[in-house]
Formats: sequence, C-alpha cells, structure tokens
Amino acid sequence: MGLSGRSFTLADRRRAARRRRNEYISRIDVSPLLVIFFVLWLAVAPLGPFRDLPHDPTVDLPKGLHAKSLIGAQQEDALFVAVTRDGRYFLGNTQISLDDLADQLRKGVWGGAERKVYLKVDRLAKYGTVKLALAEVRRGGIREIAILTN
Repeated sequence: MGLSGRSFTLADRRRAARRRRNEYISRIDVSPLLVIFFVLWLAVAPLGPFRDLPHDPTVDLPKGLHAKSLIGAQQEDALFVAVTRDGRYFLGNTQISLDDLADQLRKGVWGGAERKVYLKVDRLAKYGTVKLALAEVRRGGIREIAILTN
C-alpha cells in the first residue's frame, strides 16, 4: 500500500522508473578530465630541461645566442667533458686528471661511443684550462667538439 492508500501496480512502477531515467544530470563530472590531465602529465613529466645531460659537476654554462639542439648529446654513451671554474676536469660525472683524459676518451670511443666530445665549460673558467682540455681531447684522437651552452 502506498501513502495515499492505493497500491501501485507493476505498470505504475515501470512508468516511474522511466521518468527517473529521463532526468537530467545537474552536476559536472570532472573525473574524465582529471584522467586526461594525469595521462598528459605522465607523458610530459620525464621531459625536463636537462634530461639529456648527465648531472652537472657544478658547471654554470654560458648563454648562447645561436644555439641548436644536439641529438647526439642525448645518447647514453655520449662523451661529456666538463671544465669547472676552479680548474677541475670531469669525464661524465667522475673527476679525472688532465693526464688521464686522452686515454679515457680513447677507451670510450673503443667502447662504441660517437667520435665527438660534448664540452661543458663553466662561464667563469680560465681560458688556459679550457685550452689544455681541448688539447687533450685532440690528443685522444677526437676532432669533433661541441661546446654546450644554455
């Protein structure tokens, strides 16, 4: 029995169910939008400004006006030589003496690396220390040198 004292038949219940189905949804469901933002974030999150360069050993790169993107610098076995402002030399992330630089570069090339060195020089480094690093790179048998800038 209903509230008015009459019983509802099966047809009445079906009509009521049909009416409920046709009602408009009056709220905004943002969950699909959040899923789209999450997927886009997952796609873009690994793309940092320096994802292709190894960890910088405190090198403040100079500003470049006409820089271009170097695809070879994104390879895992790329040879990076860094010269810091206090005159230290790095091959990749490990500090190296200037005497060992040419031998280590030869080993890297024999290991399958590209015959190109990506040179990261601190903007306040002395020209003499950079010149010594360039001489050792050439002594290591590598003629292609790319100087990285911001």
